[in-house]
Amino acid sequence: MTTICKLTMPAEEFGLAETFQTAPDAQIACEPVAASSSTESMPLIRARAPDRQALETAFTSDATVAEWTRLTGGEPGWLYRIEWAARTSLVRRMLTGEGATILSAAGSGNEWALRLLYPSRAACSEIHTICQTHNLGLSVDSIRTVDSEQSTYHGLTDAQHTALTQAHSMGYFKVPRDAGLDTVAETLDISHQALSERLRRAHQTLIGITIGQQGVAQTTATAETVPTDGSAMSDSLRLPTD
Repeated sequence: MTTICKLTMPAEEFGLAETFQTAPDAQIACEPVAASSSTESMPLIRARAPDRQALETAFTSDATVAEWTRLTGGEPGWLYRIEWAARTSLVRRMLTGEGATILSAAGSGNEWALRLLYPSRAACSEIHTICQTHNLGLSVDSIRTVDSEQSTYHGLTDAQHTALTQAHSMGYFKVPRDAGLDTVAETLDISHQALSERLRRAHQTLIGITIGQQGVAQTTATAETVPTDGSAMSDSLRLPTD
């Protein structure tokens, strides 16, 4: 059965340890991209730091970064395309073996917080064993089986998705509201309190997925491609629309 695993990993093993040492206030998260067999995992990252120039200098000096390209700038941070060094790419291939997918990865301080989707609990256990064999500092925080109640609607259960959809269609989220919580609850044949809790859990899930993890929209940007030897070149890029 499909399994979601939350874990932490030292930056020195997963990547960007030198960057976090040089820019300790930096916060970095991978951006979702369309996956393919030829696509490097985590090719896009969004970074926030007090000093962009110091952050990019750190990228250039970081042994885990072969090459970086700044694609966009501004809120909520700068978007970069990263070509990772071979060792860190190998670590991620180990983590994503057995058909696993990295759902999210956020790094700060000296570690990364990861969420991975495995096709089965056995696959999750197999990867954990492989990481232990290679002495990787993997710490598993939680393992959750995605049961039949789990929907594909951005991590919402079927019941949560139905509640949000019904509330929206009845104008519950309008200002002023077209329908109150009691009215929406009555149409769903559940109590006022049950609907309130269901909506809160749905909001928590959606906020957790979307805040800091915005998808890449169609954007025109000037890209600065900087190999680690310090040379640079510029080109005009248009990011694809997913």
